[in-house]
Amino acid sequence: MDGMNDLVKRAESHLARGDYEEAIQIFQRILTSDPINPIAWYALGYAYFEAKRYNEAINAYEHAISFDPHNFMYWYALGLTYKRLKLLEKAISCFKQAISLDPPSPERWRVYGSLFRTYLRLWRWREALSVLKQMWIKLLEVTNQ
Repeated sequence: MDGMNDLVKRAESHLARGDYEEAIQIFQRILTSDPINPIAWYALGYAYFEAKRYNEAINAYEHAISFDPHNFMYWYALGLTYKRLKLLEKAISCFKQAISLDPPSPERWRVYGSLFRTYLRLWRWREALSVLKQMWIKLLEVTNQ
């Protein structure tokens, strides 16, 4: 297990330095020995995203979701990738799924904000306003606890 921990640390170090291709290679090695690790799939997706290899990022995020469909961050990352590719309806679907999982604050506000901005980008004002209303209601819920 120490070898695996060392690999993860090396991959994270490469990510932090912006050496995404090396991080991708290391995460692929990790997944060779642990192919059902959703965190490694998510990290691989992030490295692909940062390397602007968006279709591969989508594949990695979908693998992460297949192993842990209740992690809002995986859905959010997938939505951001679709948004980057201008596949806005798919992005909206992912953002809605992330919100339905009731992410913790402050991440929750990023997901709502991404959904709001995507609706605005499509000139769908009514839905954008509905997201603002949902945010307001959620904010009241959290502050009254």
